[in-house]
Amino acid sequence: MPRRLGLSLTLQTRLPPASHRCHAWNDFRAEPEEFFIIHGERILVFVHNSVRGRTSGLELEQRSVANFFEIRDGRVTRFVLYWDRDRALADIGVTPGSTQLPT
Repeated sequence: MPRRLGLSLTLQTRLPPASHRCHAWNDFRAEPEEFFIIHGERILVFVHNSVRGRTSGLELEQRSVANFFEIRDGRVTRFVLYWDRDRALADIGVTPGSTQLPT
């Protein structure tokens, strides 16, 4: 895999007020695990999502998530959520297990 980069992304989103969100979940976390930067404007981020049930305390995790961002003039112009990391890599032209990013 390409080397891991120490980057931080800050995203501004428009979410509905907390009173309109699902009340079944508590402690949702989306933690970046690995970044792939292509030509400085396309970024693929492997993400580890976790959430806990508000009443049951049941913890759920999803490690196979990948988020793809295209950035122009400092703004995200395209966002794609992948449930399959290998598919995300293939879409940016990287063979899973490869150490080479597309040129």
